[in-house]
Amino acid sequence: MKLAQWMGAALIGATLLVTGCSNEAQKVGVVDYERIQKESKFGAEIIQKATTQQKVLQEEGKALEAELQKMDPAKAQQEFMAKQQEFQKRAQELEKQIGVEFITGIQKASTEVAQEKKMGIVLTKSQVVVGSIDITDDVIAKLGGKVEAKSAEEAKQTEEKKEAPKQ
Repeated sequence: MKLAQWMGAALIGATLLVTGCSNEAQKVGVVDYERIQKESKFGAEIIQKATTQQKVLQEEGKALEAELQKMDPAKAQQEFMAKQQEFQKRAQELEKQIGVEFITGIQKASTEVAQEKKMGIVLTKSQVVVGSIDITDDVIAKLGGKVEAKSAEEAKQTEEKKEAPKQ
């Protein structure tokens, strides 16, 4: 335990020594992922892609259920378990792929903004309490700009209507 504390203190000291050697203080930028998701065209595209993939998976799930109902009950149980695991694995992979695409896009845009503004580090907004510069608007601009407020609200209402149960 003491060795770990000592190693941590040594690492912090080395970091301070290296970063403290410059005459200029390091600028710290912050990015708000939630705002990017809600306000940017990039975020809207990612959400649309996720929604489309989710609908495809739901349709495949319904088709799978219908297929299994036609099978012999003894065989259907084993078949159902195998197909359900495969289905869940595929859904998780798609979700992961979309998440990676979202984060990669933000990281690339954040890197470009940080280089332009000569920032030493960029963190997520939730990691910093004070002493940083919010570059979220600049990152949103790099990602294609903001979604029009009216069109974003219309898209949300359209999605809600599609998801509402048909009577």
